[in-house]
Amino acid sequence: MSGTRFGQLIREARRSARVTLQEAAELLGVSAVYVSEVELSKRPPFSIGRIRRLGVRYGVSDWPLIESAISERGTFEIQGSSPSPVQLRALSGMARGELSEDQWEQISRIVGHGGLPDDE
Repeated sequence: MSGTRFGQLIREARRSARVTLQEAAELLGVSAVYVSEVELSKRPPFSIGRIRRLGVRYGVSDWPLIESAISERGTFEIQGSSPSPVQLRALSGMARGELSEDQWEQISRIVGHGGLPDDE
């Protein structure tokens, strides 16, 4: 996956699953043009919720797609009720790059892949 753009990954997954642009668009509630533009990297990657729906439809693991989308966007989506002050301080520290690679690895093991929001 290294160096492969999100759009290329999602297009390859769609084609391998023999799903048309129109079918993908209908699943997501968007136009086929929109899906095509994401696949061509003319638009930002889909949201995590949309990536999860496509992963199920395409019969692929959504995690590599989600990782690629996060990496390409340079941002991570946060949802839910108001975060506590402790959560905000922790997120702020992470955003400023104040964690070592070991600390990131520990966090990854603690939360696993299930900690991602299921958004639209």
